[in-house]
Amino acid sequence: MIDNVVDLLGRIKHEEAFYYWSLFRQAQPGRFAVLKIGGECLENDLESIANDLAFLSKLGLIPIVVHGWGKTLTKRLEAKGIATVFTPEEDRYTDEEVFPHVLEVASETRQRLVKAIASKGTPVAGVEYEAKVIITKDKQDSGYGAHNGEIVLINPQPLLQLASQAMIPVLSPIGVSAGGVKLFNINGDTVGAKLVEAIDPVKYLLLTSTHGILDNPDVAIGRTIDEIVLRRDFERLVEQGIVTQGALKKVIEAKRSLEMRINGDDKSVQITKPGDIPFELFTHKGKGTLVRLGYVINEPISLANVNQRVIKDITERNFGQKLVDDYFVNGQKFVYLERHAKGLGIVMLNAVDGIPYLDILVTDNGYRGNGLATDIIHRIGPKVFWRTKFSRDATEILYRKIADGSQKFIGVDGELYAGYWIGLTFGEAEKAVNYMQKKPSNFK
Repeated sequence: MIDNVVDLLGRIKHEEAFYYWSLFRQAQPGRFAVLKIGGECLENDLESIANDLAFLSKLGLIPIVVHGWGKTLTKRLEAKGIATVFTPEEDRYTDEEVFPHVLEVASETRQRLVKAIASKGTPVAGVEYEAKVIITKDKQDSGYGAHNGEIVLINPQPLLQLASQAMIPVLSPIGVSAGGVKLFNINGDTVGAKLVEAIDPVKYLLLTSTHGILDNPDVAIGRTIDEIVLRRDFERLVEQGIVTQGALKKVIEAKRSLEMRINGDDKSVQITKPGDIPFELFTHKGKGTLVRLGYVINEPISLANVNQRVIKDITERNFGQKLVDDYFVNGQKFVYLERHAKGLGIVMLNAVDGIPYLDILVTDNGYRGNGLATDIIHRIGPKVFWRTKFSRDATEILYRKIADGSQKFIGVDGELYAGYWIGLTFGEAEKAVNYMQKKPSNFK
């Protein structure tokens, strides 16, 4: 299997790739990822999608797939002289006239996708409404058609059973009443979000025809937004009209999904295009848009006023080293603590010209690679600097991504360090590096 990983991830830095692959492999069968594929992607990039899914399967990673159909259904209705109407929630209005065409397109789309995946030698199975995965009830609202439904319950067992057999389940977003009598047209993004709530996967991916969410509704000039931290960015993106229509629907469903999860702070939704799934899953930077809630980091508290034993235990456990005996005595230090103690930053607030120095940064095992370290660093302020012993691992890659500048140097203990900073002028950075060079180690 290791040889397969090296071959398949040849264009990706091995340190990053193996970090994420080992993380994903810890997931129970069926709980690695939910992948929602947009209809336009299936029309234009079916081969790339099949290749991406075959790639994951060869790595022993089995996603649960739900697809849409988008313009395919619109074209089918136009050919029949049926107008396309949308509900107040931007779902397709589905009445008795429209619904037979929904079922036809759903079946055709699912079969095309299953056939394309199978052609790569990848085990795959289509999941039809008879499996009763999406239990649905009528929408009690005049703005909706007779076959627009509201999801009551997701029954993931048929999907998990297939995944446990290393078969990729492919689900159409067709809901069924509890008694199995009536069928409903459900928005694919809504189904994807509800599947995530029910399954609690490590990853949730949305495939779109663009690279992700764009910073301008005009696709011709819009550029991909690398990351959306919802607690920080959502209102601004909506108020400024940056995220609208279909993109807004995706972000809202992503937000709803993350907020409904018990551990939503630790999860993310990744929006990307076909062909880029390996880069989105196995690199820090990715190629699409990563959407996450953002961690809540508490106000700084003097290290003298916190339970120092807890801080010491968390730090030493994660670093695998003992702090120097006088660490809690020397210097005026403050701690920024994630609200559930998943991570912390110990800071000297006025280290150089009033600029805070991040002395120790800890993210507990299981919360690395989720944005926690980034949130702690940005919580400290617009200007901050820190150092770490130099290495070419995933930590260095992350720091280089978020820092404005960096410099390697030899510390007073003879070790090679890398110093990083955000928001510093050239002169401030020089002083910061000098400060970090002279600072003794925090560990024995």
